[in-house]
Amino acid sequence: MSHFENILILYAEVMPYNVKAFDELIRLNNKLKLNVVCFEKDKKITSYEPPLNPNITYLQKSDPSFKFLKELYINLKPKMVLVSGRMNKNYLKISREIKNKGVLVVGMNDEQFLNNYKQMIQKIFS
Repeated sequence: MSHFENILILYAEVMPYNVKAFDELIRLNNKLKLNVVCFEKDKKITSYEPPLNPNITYLQKSDPSFKFLKELYINLKPKMVLVSGRMNKNYLKISREIKNKGVLVVGMNDEQFLNNYKQMIQKIFS
C-alpha cells in the first residue's frame, strides 16, 4: 500500500503558476502525490513543459475519455479532485460521479474575475 495521499487534478494546459501552486501543496504536505491530467503537446497553446517532480505525475491526454478518467479514479482512489476545464464534458461527468461517492471535488477557475452575468451563471452551475 502506498504511503502517499493521491490528489487528482483535471486541467487543460499546465502553466508556471500552476506548477508553483502544485509545489506549494507538496511543500505543505510531502505525502501528497499529484496526478495531473492535462493537454498533450498537439492541443496546447504554448510550448511550456512543466519541470519534473517526483511527487507529480503528468498524464497528457488531448481528449481523455470518460472510461480513462474512471479507471484512473478507481486506481488512484484520490482523497480530493481539483477540476478546471468546464469545456471538457468528461471532466464534468467524472467529477459528478466522484462527488456522488463522497470524495471532495473542488471546481477551479483561472479566468480573471469580472463579476459579469456569464461568470455568475458559470459559478452557479459549476
